[in-house]
Amino acid sequence: MGRFRGVLLATDYDDTLYSTNATISPENRQAIEYFVAEGGKFCISTGRSYINFAIQMEKERLPVNAPVILSNGASIYDFATEKSLWLKHLPPLAPRHLAQVCRAFPQVGFEAYHQDEVFTFRANEVTRHHLTRCHLTGVPRAIEAMPVPWIKVILQHPDPGMLQQVQTYVRTQWPEDYDVTFSNPYLLEVTAKGANKGLSVLWVANHLQVKRQDIYCVGNGLNDIPMLQVSALSFAPANSYPAVRAAADVVLPSCDESCVAEMIRQLEARYPAAPCPLRNAKGWQAHCACQPFCHGENPALMPWGRRPGTASAPRRSGPGRQCPGAADCRPQSPAPGPGRGPRTGPLGRSR
Repeated sequence: MGRFRGVLLATDYDDTLYSTNATISPENRQAIEYFVAEGGKFCISTGRSYINFAIQMEKERLPVNAPVILSNGASIYDFATEKSLWLKHLPPLAPRHLAQVCRAFPQVGFEAYHQDEVFTFRANEVTRHHLTRCHLTGVPRAIEAMPVPWIKVILQHPDPGMLQQVQTYVRTQWPEDYDVTFSNPYLLEVTAKGANKGLSVLWVANHLQVKRQDIYCVGNGLNDIPMLQVSALSFAPANSYPAVRAAADVVLPSCDESCVAEMIRQLEARYPAAPCPLRNAKGWQAHCACQPFCHGENPALMPWGRRPGTASAPRRSGPGRQCPGAADCRPQSPAPGPGRGPRTGPLGRSR
């Protein structure tokens, strides 16, 4: 069955799973592979758009086995089937409203996302840095000349205080039309009302038939707070904004210290592995290849450098029938008789 069967883990991408030096650590990758092998559903919930994140999926070979939440919750896409599952565009009046914002704040620029294109208005140093980091090309265009509909808009300025004024202005002018949240101090993201990471995580959970008490989310940004609020136990890396750390139940090590791997370690305590039924009162039966590897008694096979005595990922051994007590552990035949060499011992999984 797998200890994480029926569990959904949703993680933010940048500065959570993805480190500040733009990598996914081997520890995070190994932990996610273990989580998925144990039946868990692994979902990424990011502010990045489809055209942006598809590049990451190809580059990083991300071990995702659930729909991905994009554009701060405005889009849900299944990369396995290459199908869009849910999409919510900005209202038709968005170009007119954004033109009004830009008149009120003439120093502010923005990116508008339409299908597979990004259009820019008043590109500034923040715009250029953001597009470079995301490997995107922005097309300069007057607002009235930009094609619609838009999936989201990112307002940009090097002064966070200026963007806070813009956030208040948009929320005051059109309270029923938009969700307006920061993905970082220099990027103010605008999506349609109700398009946020929290509601999208619930949509994915319902789609996968995951119960509310089995949803776990982690993120560092203010735009992650809605999904932390729907999590059974919420997590934030140490590099999160103070408001995000305050909203989380558990503060993890930073994104540069494999925080997702640590989150999975902590989830193990909530979902303990079932004991191997081939272990009797006197100890391990002779034919069980689990002996003594399934439950943390061999430190050489423990993921992430565990200490002896803690729960360990089941490991694959020689050929044989499926052990009913550990989804990825296989018992062997009785000890070989005279003239036969020893059986192959349990081996760590290689990926």
